[in-house]
Amino acid sequence: MSNRTHALSVDLEDWFHAELVRKKALHQENFIPQSLPPVLDLLDKYKVKATFFILGSVVENNIALIQKIIKTGHEIASHGFSHKPLWELTPEDLNRELQQTEEVIRVIDPKVKIKGYRAPTFSLNESTSWALRVLNDRGYRYDSSIFPLKNSLYGVSNAPLCIYRPDLNNIVRESTDGSLFEFPLTVFKLGKLKIPVAGGFYLRAIPLKIVVACLKKIDRANRPFVIYFHPWECDPNVPKIDLSFLASFITYYRIDKMLIKLEHLLKYFDFS
Repeated sequence: MSNRTHALSVDLEDWFHAELVRKKALHQENFIPQSLPPVLDLLDKYKVKATFFILGSVVENNIALIQKIIKTGHEIASHGFSHKPLWELTPEDLNRELQQTEEVIRVIDPKVKIKGYRAPTFSLNESTSWALRVLNDRGYRYDSSIFPLKNSLYGVSNAPLCIYRPDLNNIVRESTDGSLFEFPLTVFKLGKLKIPVAGGFYLRAIPLKIVVACLKKIDRANRPFVIYFHPWECDPNVPKIDLSFLASFITYYRIDKMLIKLEHLLKYFDFS
């Protein structure tokens, strides 16, 4: 088993919210009632509590499942309301989205206090760093939006790999007195090479042996890591739309193996 406890997180959104799908999905069938229960069953099987970054717009049509998440003892965090990435929002928009999500959760259970946030599409970077100040002003305790590896869509290549308190004026610099913590997505560094082993598409696409080997090394270094995934990418019956080859590959590749890979991680590492 692992040397320390790591973080397991679920981005609770629907299939049509995925970045490469959201502007092309002509129908928006609610698939959460089908895709989420197997995830909850798997977590219950291994007695693992996760952090659910919940998209506010999905709450109204899935109240019973949100209640079950809360009742089971999982943490509720915010994924915003509309799933628009930060580069499509203003600070006022984000503040409004956070408020909306807090309010719909409060209706279900007024005792829930949301402390964490994850930006859709990991869209927190140098140009959208204003979001941290919005979170800080609203009293949030942590963010988990920075991917310390740059690709064509997102990422902050020079961000720290470990948990840190970001300077609100410079997200790659650690603050000595900040109250907001950043829990970056997991990247394993091998020399100059960075291997994204945080979950999601990377967990589906990278051979499990490589993912586990990287996570073991991170674990042995006593560095806590975070795994993320979406319930829709655990269900091979999820609706599929016509996308470019690359977009289709990123969105749908090996979703039939995701739960199997997750279960393997739950067997080997300690999560909370």
